[in-house]
Amino acid sequence: MWLSLYRTAGRLLMPWLERHHARRLALGREDPARARERFGEYLVPRPDGPLIWLHAASVGESGVARLLAAGVRRDWSALGLLVTTGTRSAAGQFAANLEPGMWHAYAPYDVMPAVSRFLDHWRPDLAIFIEQELWPGMLGELDRRGIPRLLCNGRISPASWRRWHLARFASRRLLRGFALVLAASPDDADRLASLGASEVRVPGNLKFAAPSPEAEPAALASLAAALGAAPRWLAASIHAGEEAAVVAAHRILAAERPGLVTLVAPRHPDRGEAIAARCRAAGIPVRRHGLGELPPASGGILVADTLGEMGLWHRLSPVAFLGGSLAPAGGHNPAEAAGLGAALLVGPGHWNFSQAYRDLIALGAALPIADGAALAQALAELLAQPQQVAAMGAAARRWKVENGAALARTLNLMAPWLDRLAAPIPDNAARAG
Repeated sequence: MWLSLYRTAGRLLMPWLERHHARRLALGREDPARARERFGEYLVPRPDGPLIWLHAASVGESGVARLLAAGVRRDWSALGLLVTTGTRSAAGQFAANLEPGMWHAYAPYDVMPAVSRFLDHWRPDLAIFIEQELWPGMLGELDRRGIPRLLCNGRISPASWRRWHLARFASRRLLRGFALVLAASPDDADRLASLGASEVRVPGNLKFAAPSPEAEPAALASLAAALGAAPRWLAASIHAGEEAAVVAAHRILAAERPGLVTLVAPRHPDRGEAIAARCRAAGIPVRRHGLGELPPASGGILVADTLGEMGLWHRLSPVAFLGGSLAPAGGHNPAEAAGLGAALLVGPGHWNFSQAYRDLIALGAALPIADGAALAQALAELLAQPQQVAAMGAAARRWKVENGAALARTLNLMAPWLDRLAAPIPDNAARAG
């Protein structure tokens, strides 16, 4: 009943959706060359043979999708793979680097005319959704057509769980339709099962399985030479509300450790000048990597206001404070830092990766801090104890190795569905067809 109402509402909203889409086009948020794909209209023909549909809504899920797609193409190369995304930024990570046997399309809006056109055109044999994509229209239509669906790296935050819990009749219908739910963590598995998922397994979080980011050798050598033997630490992916704590910690530590260099990598590099201005106002020597500058010669702050260089900064510092945890942002993925052997510090607001941080703290790879004052105190202790830093870094690497196996476990659990699609059709069945 409720699904029928949802479909009807979608049809009634089509005129509004057309206008909404036109506004997004005008703002540059949709691809003008492929705008009608959001309404299920595709110019690229469906490839022959079995086709898996893998959906990653946005950039946050696209990293998982790339990892999973590479594993599927490696072990089941006979299967075609259609990857859909909902945003231009996520599309850019796929469309320009498609391998043979892979196709990219924009996902349709979850309204029945668009959903029906999408499924009529692509006719997927298996649908794989990443993280928490619960589209009532699409999921219901997949079930109606008998197309099996899997949920991979399933995640649901406590806040989302509370919202879905209020509509348990709907969540139960949507989640029970998944032939298999692969949860990112035991906490996610419990929440998904309580909402109605029946076949739930926990292979681990694929966001932790990606290889550590690389660093450009010449840049690494140049910065390492400029830093020399200077004591240093990294504030990684920090948000606006955390900059004051980082600058204050540097001032406290620099008074005790002459020559200290703090590497500050803002979550949004366009804040580089604002951070530099705060440092200058505090009387701290500051340089900006985004302007091609090297660290201050006698100590200070280097603002790492560039994109795609976290592998560089983690290789340069044995200690890292992971941002988004003193500001209300939910924390950030610790896998990059852990894989490169950093001793980790994290604030209390890390709910997006709570299981991971619990495990890292229990292993002795991370230390929890309550606020900016505790950040300065913890850093002072670690900078004075290189053996403890080394032990924490080794524990972080062990955690990363264990979680790196999540992809193999995920593919192993998905194998029955993929093997079935890849199996050759017997000659008699082909003749009968």
